[in-house]
Amino acid sequence: MAEAARRLGCGTGVIYYWIETAQLDARRGSGGRLRIPWTSNIEAACRRRIAGSGHLNPAARHTRPRNRPQRHEAAAVTVGTA
Repeated sequence: MAEAARRLGCGTGVIYYWIETAQLDARRGSGGRLRIPWTSNIEAACRRRIAGSGHLNPAARHTRPRNRPQRHEAAAVTVGTA
């Protein structure tokens, strides 16, 4: 998982999510470890998925992210209103 994530420039959580949601095939190998049958086609499909994802690629977002105050800013506002 770590090697696939390193090659794609994403986190291992992304790889596990794709496996859990059947977007990426993986099999248990010796010792019970997950193994991905890595080919150039699989890598290309993963890269397309990343390119089209608003979470993994901000340039692909269809909407702008919401402006949320930082935690320390929200705490300062709350303290001042009491």
